[in-house]
Amino acid sequence: MSVPAAVGAIAQLTAIRAGLFLNPVGGPARHAIYFRPALGGTWERRVIPSTGGHCRLQFPGITGDELPAVCAERYRSTDGGRNWQPER
Repeated sequence: MSVPAAVGAIAQLTAIRAGLFLNPVGGPARHAIYFRPALGGTWERRVIPSTGGHCRLQFPGITGDELPAVCAERYRSTDGGRNWQPER
């Protein structure tokens, strides 16, 4: 499996029904995640809008298209990481 050229090391790689999510380690893109659809295709870069700290995706307990991200703040995406809303 190839990974995006911008990824030096992988912190988290998780497969769900929709495809693969890759969370890279550190670097300038530390809030970027990558998604590759299950039916193939290329990696898409998606950004978590956190203002500081490292982020990790929280996969246990995912229902439907919800995707939680834990950073300095907590965010939730309902469209596979294309858009994020802060959790209250």
